[in-house]
Amino acid sequence: MHECLLQEGQFYAGKHNKDDLWYRVRVKNILQKDPLVVIVHFVDFGDFSMMSLQDLQPLWKQFRSLPCQAICGSLADIVPLHGDWNPLQCFEFQKIVVDKPFVSVVRKKVFDTEIGMGSHKLELTLIDTSQPDKDILIHEILIDIGMAKLKTSS
Repeated sequence: MHECLLQEGQFYAGKHNKDDLWYRVRVKNILQKDPLVVIVHFVDFGDFSMMSLQDLQPLWKQFRSLPCQAICGSLADIVPLHGDWNPLQCFEFQKIVVDKPFVSVVRKKVFDTEIGMGSHKLELTLIDTSQPDKDILIHEILIDIGMAKLKTSS
């Protein structure tokens, strides 16, 4: 594929570096042009990755119109304390949630105008159920450790 054909927001096939298999990706950002490096979103399982041109190829039209299997979500009722989540906060969040059993309550469903194709964003209450006698609300932990604050009503 020629790099001048590559466009942000468009769907391609991308080779995942973990298993060398090809998956549907959406180009999120073009980081640099020479050599080409892009950030992609694996639309069927949610991961983000950086890729070079040799790891991308055109995606057949019939696969570009399928609904995305990964659903974007956010925690309901909270916002980052300082504007947006920074990489360190994202890492801390992963430490709190990775490999734990969860139940989530869908609080709101909004049509995702960025991806389209029938996709939605969900606002969730995320509940860690790893302790048999206690449910742990993830948004409360993030508030307690100073990463988030309650949303103000608008």
